[in-house]
Amino acid sequence: MINQEKEYRKVFLYHKRRAKHWITPSAHRAHSSTISSIKPAEKSLEFINKLNEDSGKCFKEKVDTLIEFYDKENALELSNEIMGSRFYYGACKEIKRQKNEIESGKEATIHKMPRS
Repeated sequence: MINQEKEYRKVFLYHKRRAKHWITPSAHRAHSSTISSIKPAEKSLEFINKLNEDSGKCFKEKVDTLIEFYDKENALELSNEIMGSRFYYGACKEIKRQKNEIESGKEATIHKMPRS
């Protein structure tokens, strides 16, 4: 039996680390096309930091709020005429998969950040 709160904490902190990663210049050395991920990553990191300050919520609630944020931002990105970075789509897809793993009684799969 896994500790679900611990797993949700792990997923939440992973997405914080993921957003930080895409802000750094080293993440963009290999592929200049990833520069479009900087603004969505900054916005995500700012939102995650606000969520992290709210100590009244458990990590499951924080992950659910983060999923809602990613869904909303992905919809906004898709409605724009200009092609976006698909940052929110990838993050939302990954966090939903991780949540499903936790709810099915497995440990969440955390991938390493890509190397540059």
